Amino acid sequence: MSLGSRVNAALAAMNVQFVRKTGLERLRALEQEFQALLSEYQALKSRHERLSNRLHLPEKFFELYPHSRPLLPDGANYFLIDSNTRLTELTQRYRAVNHPVMNASMWTDEFVHEEIDLHGFRADGGYVWQHREINTDLHYALCAYYLKSIDTLGLFEKLTEDTLFGAYTVKVSDRPVSRDLLDSMTEIYFLERHLAISQRPNLTILDIGAGYGRLAHRLAQSLSNLGTVFCTDAIAVSSFLCEYYLQFRGVNQTAIAVPFDELRTTLTQNSVAIAINIHSFSECSLDAIAGWLDLLTEFAIPHIMIVPNELDNGGTQLLSCEKDKTRINYQPLLEQRGYQLIACDPKFLDPTVQANGVSPTHHFLFQKCV
Repeated sequence: MSLGSRVNAALAAMNVQFVRKTGLERLRALEQEFQALLSEYQALKSRHERLSNRLHLPEKFFELYPHSRPLLPDGANYFLIDSNTRLTELTQRYRAVNHPVMNASMWTDEFVHEEIDLHGFRADGGYVWQHREINTDLHYALCAYYLKSIDTLGLFEKLTEDTLFGAYTVKVSDRPVSRDLLDSMTEIYFLERHLAISQRPNLTILDIGAGYGRLAHRLAQSLSNLGTVFCTDAIAVSSFLCEYYLQFRGVNQTAIAVPFDELRTTLTQNSVAIAINIHSFSECSLDAIAGWLDLLTEFAIPHIMIVPNELDNGGTQLLSCEKDKTRINYQPLLEQRGYQLIACDPKFLDPTVQANGVSPTHHFLFQKCV
């Protein structure tokens, strides 16, 4: 009989049991894991309840969106492949970078493999959820008509849309509308309200976590006064797709993809007025977010626009995504670096549209204290 068994036998009369220290440590670890899973479950349950309240839909709702082959332009079928030498090069370069932003918590290799289709990168996936949050055609139409009612910059005339690369579109007033288009318009109007971006000559913007270059493409289409939008990312496949997409759209002279290992040089040579982060920080760890913010602080970028994921709080909180699936408020990181919140608007200013629009969240704007 082991020593632990003899001790337990002696203590049995007192209804006490001896447990090894390693056993206690394992119990504590299991408890922490359980709490993390419970937190994630409660968040998912809350989201399910809110989405269920939006519409009563049949169980086969998502079968309305079959996974068809995406429509591609000439040459894309042969260029957008895993063995592309440029993608291979970027992947190797990014793996060699030693920086906190490369410490992925959500965007792991497995996540990229499951969520990013090189041919259908504009479809419902890792970059843009289009119908996953029960965004029906009615929600798209409501948002489109709302944005038309506030369209003082004439964006509906300037911005075009198609179904290339798998983008899901809804016909509204005989023109295709996508979440790419709607989100870009709401983000541009937020910046216009608070920073008058259409009036600032040679405006330079840094898009952090730019994905395939969605917003940079729209900014280049929208603003004649735009200087440059630099698009960077910590994910190699995103930088690869961004380079391709901006060139394909013909805006790569104004919207420029910058691989992360070239970012410091770019920031040294260019003065950036506004940094933007759309949904990316919500998918990063606290350490990675701090790494990005340290770069912005080092180069004294005066404004930061952040759009968080909706999660279970309607996008009213700035929360990280840790490797154990827990979330931590990262707003103190901004404040510690001298960035003060100067604006926080709902994605749609009309309360009815905000309650019933496509993936509602909030837009935050921070300003660097002098």
